[in-house]
Parts: sequence; structure tokens; C-alpha cells
Amino acid sequence: MIGLPIGASASYKPSLKGMWFDGALGWDSATQSAAIHVEVLYTMATMHSPEIEAISFPFYIGVGPRFRISGPTSATDTGYAPSNLAVRIPLGMAFYHEGVPIEGFVEIAPGIGMLPRPRGTFDAAIGGRFYLP
Repeated sequence: MIGLPIGASASYKPSLKGMWFDGALGWDSATQSAAIHVEVLYTMATMHSPEIEAISFPFYIGVGPRFRISGPTSATDTGYAPSNLAVRIPLGMAFYHEGVPIEGFVEIAPGIGMLPRPRGTFDAAIGGRFYLP
């Protein structure tokens, strides 16, 4: 995925219809920190391609924690604490073809910083996800 953060994303879709788990590990260049997040995502609606039946565009929302770890200099450089914990609320749209365990996505994720102090957060990314079996 490219955005905030830049890194790798993977998803797991159990047999529950419309719900899946997503996680990412990456580097946030804005705060000079490593970032990890995990979410439960839910498909709100799905559009289908009229030309190709196997292509879908699900719109989703989710919730989950995000943790950032950075060096001590980033607190003075960016105003962020060296490490922080937040709750993300990702909103996005995916693009996938049935039978292929990879999808493209675009996502924004406003959030609420919890530690070390309350504050608003914002992440955004465009990328691809690989689905674990």
C-alpha cells in the first residue's frame, strides 16, 4: 500500500458473509515511525460490473487499533509522541475479481488517538491486499 503508512497489507476472509479481518505493517514518513494496524471490516454495499460478472466493488467500513513506534526525535520534529496508540475507522472501496486472492483498494481512515493523549488522527492509502487462505 502507498500512503500513510507505506507498507504491506494482508486480509483474512472467514466464512462470515461481508466481514473480514485486515492488517498492515508499514512506515509512516510523515511521523518517521513504524506503524501497525489491525481491523475488522464490514462490507456496507457492493457494486458489480455490468460487463464482467466476476468483478465487484465493495464499499466497506471498519474499526481497529493502530500503534506507532518512533524514535525520540520525532516528538520534537512533528509534535507526535515517540509512540502512540489510536483507534482507526477505515472507510474504503475495493476492486476484486472472484477467484483471485488479490484486490485493489482505496481507503481513508480517520481516528482517535488514545495514548499518550487524545487527538484526532488521519491515515489514507491506495494499494492491494493479498487474501490469506
